[in-house]
Amino acid sequence: MSRGRLPAILLFAALPAALLTAPAGAQPRVSGTVFADFQDQLHGTAVPVDSSSFRFRRVQFTVDQDLDSVFSARVQLEADDNELTSRGKSATFLKQVWLRWSHVGAFGDLYMGLSSTPTWSIAEGVWGYRSLEKTVLDVQGLGSATDMGVALQRAPSAAHPLGWHLMLSNGNGQKPENTAGKKLALSLPYRVGDLTLEGMGDFEDERGTHDRWTVKALAGWQHASDALGVELYRRVNANAGVANADVVPSGVSVYGRHRLNDHWRAVGRVDFTDPDSNLDNAGYRETYFVAALDAMPHAQVHVMPNILVRTYSGKAAAAADRKADITLRVTLHWTYK
Repeated sequence: MSRGRLPAILLFAALPAALLTAPAGAQPRVSGTVFADFQDQLHGTAVPVDSSSFRFRRVQFTVDQDLDSVFSARVQLEADDNELTSRGKSATFLKQVWLRWSHVGAFGDLYMGLSSTPTWSIAEGVWGYRSLEKTVLDVQGLGSATDMGVALQRAPSAAHPLGWHLMLSNGNGQKPENTAGKKLALSLPYRVGDLTLEGMGDFEDERGTHDRWTVKALAGWQHASDALGVELYRRVNANAGVANADVVPSGVSVYGRHRLNDHWRAVGRVDFTDPDSNLDNAGYRETYFVAALDAMPHAQVHVMPNILVRTYSGKAAAAADRKADITLRVTLHWTYK
């Protein structure tokens, strides 16, 4: 057994005992969320022709418990349509399993285990509609929502507007570790009034010539139910291209939401992305549109007719045309607790 796996095994072994010895009256809190769609994928480059379906895009089940005034724990399971069993059914996997040691001096809270990464946790809050779509870095596959490791986090507040989220992890998301390298990520959010600014960077050591690093900047404004946000990112995948050239994905995402009345909101977003900005005469730049109306018959229930459109622009004059991908959906999002 590798020394790198030992701390994780000890952590998972300690969690059940910690839960059993929780103070009397500290009841577990059960919560969850569901994203369900009826969708019709019209003809395009990356979608099947006239393919319609009902589906669960996410089902989460979360258990939280305060062990005392200092320690707390979470176990979260998730099933989605990207993870399938050998029989083609939706598979359930561990999304979060962590022990939190709160108020570690002035440094914030220490998370040990499988916890949220700094990559887009702030952006998801500003975007506010993960039920409709992932944030731009997530859509492009440039990170993971949770990872196995240790993290130190302090949220910005009125008294301390500068926060941080520092994490050392496997870099493999919810999958077991399979390399010797590690990933180091740091987010520095600054919040004053309704404005949030964030700089984020990460470095993934592949113990060879294929290291990866990312930088991202975010500016977000949130007031009551309204929000506006813009993200810019640049990623370097070293020696990952032809003749060992670097591959450099980059892009910008602009989004917003607006309260129309007590039961309706409007949501819009556009992403401009380039899978490799180092190439001027090969590949395609992409523009991705998301538009939706959010009907709220209940505070925890959302019914959202929406449309997703992805267009392609060839960098070379002779590039073949690619038809736009168009998906029409009605999305249901409900939470329980």
